[in-house]
Amino acid sequence: MASNNYSQPDPYSGMTGTMDGIPDSTPLSHNSSGLQQQHNQQQQQPSMAHDPTQWSGAMDHRAAPVENYGAPAADANSGMAHSSKFGWRACLLCFNLDSYTQYFDIETADIVERLKASLFKFWMPDQFRTSVLGDCKTDELKGPDLYGPVWISLTLVFLIAVTSNIHGYWSQKRKDNVEEFEVDIHRLLNASGVVLVFVFCTSTAFWLGTNCIGMPAISWAMWVCVYGYSQVAYMPATILIGVLPFELISWCSLLAASAASVLLILRNLSTPLMAQDSADNSKAAPVILAILGFHTIYFIALKFWFFP
Repeated sequence: MASNNYSQPDPYSGMTGTMDGIPDSTPLSHNSSGLQQQHNQQQQQPSMAHDPTQWSGAMDHRAAPVENYGAPAADANSGMAHSSKFGWRACLLCFNLDSYTQYFDIETADIVERLKASLFKFWMPDQFRTSVLGDCKTDELKGPDLYGPVWISLTLVFLIAVTSNIHGYWSQKRKDNVEEFEVDIHRLLNASGVVLVFVFCTSTAFWLGTNCIGMPAISWAMWVCVYGYSQVAYMPATILIGVLPFELISWCSLLAASAASVLLILRNLSTPLMAQDSADNSKAAPVILAILGFHTIYFIALKFWFFP
């Protein structure tokens, strides 16, 4: 084998030098048997043109080590290349549907267990987050999911639309003694806006806000998951209002549901929030007060918009 000198730079690496081990090209023969023999010889000879360990010459001082071959070269701003969860890479992942598939990989038995825990363990500190959901996916726990919050929110939208129309019918019948009642289809659209905005937009706003003030312990999926399962308490409350359309029942049912809902959120998310707090600069307290404030607005919207 001969050593070939290349004066032109390599089109891929931009390097010049010699490549030892490249077989010399054999002149082509017009005889078919000669072509076949040359083809067989080339197949038997090992190709070393793409083996970096065999390269030599002027390119050696610029060639990357073998273990880092193909990796991007480091520069002075390499620390900026690792974007945080609040960077452009995380924002672009929001528009990639494949990034959400892991949150829908959950069994029906897990959903049923989480529904029960949201009703019977809402007052226990960190039990729903650590013992039922799991901060991340493990062999025992599946981690936060989005299937439950989506299903719960859409079901609650339907229940609010139906029971609010029933409540309106009985209220109008007691006042005017009417026999006919026109169903208000706009209540379905209004309920969709109120519930979906509260579950998904409010939780996302809290995730963005806590990241901006340097409290990134709670993931976006955990925020949405806890907010979604906190709506389970409103399901029996709205059914009770539809069956017993009395003013006292509506007030007590919605107040109890709102208390259970906000307790589930605070008892499971306040611990990681306060763990990032500092004595001289309290950040968790305003977030907790904001959670209470948004729940109060949510209660007022449900009571006076759908069950007046």
